[in-house]
Amino acid sequence: MEIIRAKAHAKLNLSLDVLAGRDDGYHDLCMIMQSVALHDDLAISLNRTGEFAAQTNRSYLPNDERNIALKAAKLFLKETGHAGWGAFIAMRKRIPVCAGLGYKMEFDMELIVPDPSLSINQGAIAATGWQSASDEGSFTRAILNAMCVTYGFDLDTPWRAYPEKVKKLLTYGTEGRELKVHYRGQRGEGVYDV
Repeated sequence: MEIIRAKAHAKLNLSLDVLAGRDDGYHDLCMIMQSVALHDDLAISLNRTGEFAAQTNRSYLPNDERNIALKAAKLFLKETGHAGWGAFIAMRKRIPVCAGLGYKMEFDMELIVPDPSLSINQGAIAATGWQSASDEGSFTRAILNAMCVTYGFDLDTPWRAYPEKVKKLLTYGTEGRELKVHYRGQRGEGVYDV
């Protein structure tokens, strides 16, 4: 089979908007990008055996089913009617990972909620910024109270007993849906759209 050679250029995000969350845990994006001269080199050869393999020049890149290029190749072949085909992908990585060209953020739920037997009122969420979640007078608590009213849960339920929908809501937000937050602070009382 023919070898396809390509350059995967680095890009600069000139504008990036994170849109609503999706059911698969990802978010849709709207962006304006500009490619730059820095690139990774790819060599791709297709086969009719259905086998997939990857080879990289960096030890931190996976060569198994976790490799994003292999995932993309599998999906592409499936969606284009070539489900029985496979691919070998050789990648020479030149673009530094997370070196100012972009960043990667992931939640580690075991760090955010180290003891899932606790409720939010008992301090289940240990992430920075959540210390005031159990303080009745805090704005964080006012937001949580509005979420409870809107989505029908309470803050005394142990984290592990919440349905996945509530955990996702607390972790990833309301997907752009505004909440009516009732708050009384030092400067008065009001209802705020958050």
